[in-house]
Amino acid sequence: MRVRVAIAAILCALTALGPVVVRSNAAPAPATTTTGLPIFSYAKTNSTPLPWDATPRKSIMANTTMMGRPYVGLTTSGGTLLAWRSAQGFVMVNQTLSTGATTTICIHCQGRRLPLAASDPVVFIDAQDNLQTMFLSTAGRLTLITIWSDVHPGWEHFQVKPVSRAFLTVRDLSTLAGVAFATTPSTTYVTDGLSLIGRTTTNHVVYMHVPLTWPLSITANDVRDVTTMVNDAGVSGNPTWLPGTSTFVATDSVGHIMQYRLASDCILAPATCSAVTTQDITLAAGAPTTTADLSLTMTPTGVALVGLTTTGVATLFRGTGTAGTYTWNDIDISTPSSAPSLVDAPFVINSGSTIYVAAKARNWGDLFIISNETGANTWKSVDVSITGGSDAQTVGGGITGVVTTSGLVLYAGGVATPPPTGTGLYAIPQSKNSTAISDGWPSIGITGGLGTLSAPWVAVKAGSNEIKNSQDFLVGKAIADSHKRTAWLSYWTVSGPTSGEKVTPDVYYAHAFAAGVAVANTIGKYRGLGLGLKPDWVIIDPEGYPDYHSCLDGVNTIAKWCPAWSPTLWTAYATGWADGLTSIDTALKPAMYATQNEYKLGALSSLTMPVFLAVAFKWFSTSVTAPVAIGATSMTVASSSGLYAGQKIYFRDSAGPEFAQIASSYNGTNLTVPFTTPLRKAHATKVVVNGISPPYRLSTTKGNNLIGYIAFGSSNACLVAPWQIQLFNSAPWAGLYNSLQFDGGVYCRPSGN
Repeated sequence: MRVRVAIAAILCALTALGPVVVRSNAAPAPATTTTGLPIFSYAKTNSTPLPWDATPRKSIMANTTMMGRPYVGLTTSGGTLLAWRSAQGFVMVNQTLSTGATTTICIHCQGRRLPLAASDPVVFIDAQDNLQTMFLSTAGRLTLITIWSDVHPGWEHFQVKPVSRAFLTVRDLSTLAGVAFATTPSTTYVTDGLSLIGRTTTNHVVYMHVPLTWPLSITANDVRDVTTMVNDAGVSGNPTWLPGTSTFVATDSVGHIMQYRLASDCILAPATCSAVTTQDITLAAGAPTTTADLSLTMTPTGVALVGLTTTGVATLFRGTGTAGTYTWNDIDISTPSSAPSLVDAPFVINSGSTIYVAAKARNWGDLFIISNETGANTWKSVDVSITGGSDAQTVGGGITGVVTTSGLVLYAGGVATPPPTGTGLYAIPQSKNSTAISDGWPSIGITGGLGTLSAPWVAVKAGSNEIKNSQDFLVGKAIADSHKRTAWLSYWTVSGPTSGEKVTPDVYYAHAFAAGVAVANTIGKYRGLGLGLKPDWVIIDPEGYPDYHSCLDGVNTIAKWCPAWSPTLWTAYATGWADGLTSIDTALKPAMYATQNEYKLGALSSLTMPVFLAVAFKWFSTSVTAPVAIGATSMTVASSSGLYAGQKIYFRDSAGPEFAQIASSYNGTNLTVPFTTPLRKAHATKVVVNGISPPYRLSTTKGNNLIGYIAFGSSNACLVAPWQIQLFNSAPWAGLYNSLQFDGGVYCRPSGN
């Protein structure tokens, strides 16, 4: 619905005259809430390979979030009118002009104890330039709030005497007409007001005529039960008008799409409506049944209607004709476009000869568009929300959109998808990235570049082919292609001062800042190469080059010019990294990698950024001196060095490796070592047995910014992996984002297979 430009005057008046608008007993301004969703807009603003951009609209939401589906329309001047229901039940309205100027108001903050909204609002400007807001209240009543264009608080403020009519009026249409709607009806204009078509709480279709002229009267004579007139079984979905006609469509109780056409005398006088004609579109087109939710748009040749089958296939119904009389045919547009199974309410809109269908992917929630941009009968699908970044890869609440002078813009709630917690992997073979994701590892960490001896102090890739084949890019691409939320930990080794440089906070800051800029610029090129995601954390590793930990670990034999331990130098190094990254891209999240000793002596618990700590398993090797049978409760070993009660042991047997545990009764010196449970496999003489000690945890390893541990020494013993996962997921470690590093070239499944 295209709304009038006069909205600008109303919104400006309501915001500019704030002290006059908000009276002493008006509703309070919306407060920040933790429920609901932020609104994102999606627009095609780039060339391939990722033409769609996802833009958070937080700046216009006035500290609110959205419940349900947004409403959007265009003003006659080319601006956009966006409305949503907040978590508190307030209706919020934003207007963004074609110049970019934007204004947001709270409808419920303009009056006294206005009924709260429980359904998606419809907001528009009527023929008299009044701002109309319609919704279903929490009491189940269809409510129409009118803000009059010629009477607003400014008039009372500037005129000597009050005007004769309040600037805001509220009508309970349900009580006046005796109708209980299930949700906000579909709306279209008529000569003296509105025509509403909606589904009642008993699944009947009801038509309502709403005069918008003063004194705003409405009675039962303005209502007609269409279901009763045509004597059918009612509907399962909400009816929708075909704009500019007296025709609407709805899904009936058995999944057929029905077309209803009201006689001309029904529009202004529902009580004396002479006839309603119907057509079963599903039968006429020989199409499959669809779910309750439909969407339609007018086209140059008639109308386009979209529904989803129960298996999530998008079916496009094309109606050819005019004035509500159409010939229908259908086409499956999911299969030729390779779209995934779709779910919830679709949205369809056309721009010229191009039809766009938007819907949510059933299995992972991304926003997909199916369109015939490349040809009238050539359908292609694209994952639009994958470009939204880690905070809005999926959508919720419903999808809507408009075609502006710049092209199609979609609106939907962005679903926050925080990185999954648990213990993942670090530095696995590139060929196993996709396997690791499908196997259920919650995170993948990789080093993007090593330290260098010259600026920018970290090795970054320059050319497109180099970047596309870099380890960091390939990890991100595997995650994006999987459509499965997986944490991406991007490590970069940055060198500190080299021989001949001053070892001062300024130098550390400069090195890390230059590296942060270079890394952010490199990650910024990923999008142009087909990767819309960004790492969850971009982590600085102080090992440097050569490996003297950038002179941050005190005096050492490799770099004798290094100073004593200094928390000040560590802070400068971390701050430079964070500032360098965010100077290029504020969406990147900096983090620090360090050892437990560095965390302690560098006072890293005081950093505001997250810290990942390096820890290591210790392996002791011995061998059995006699064969061990299935069911054995002990073994005889060549040496007991490094073995102790309760220790995990691993039989490195090519004929059948086994993971076991030393019994609590073992004294640590005897060459006969008992087990907690009998062995399940037999092992020959001289088979190597490893005793595995978990990482040692310093008493100082504690801090609010510790979010994960990177465990070296996981070897190639895959059977040990489940125990290692449990170890880091549990106290005292209990890291949120941990990683295991197996030997080079080794990949293990979480199950240990």
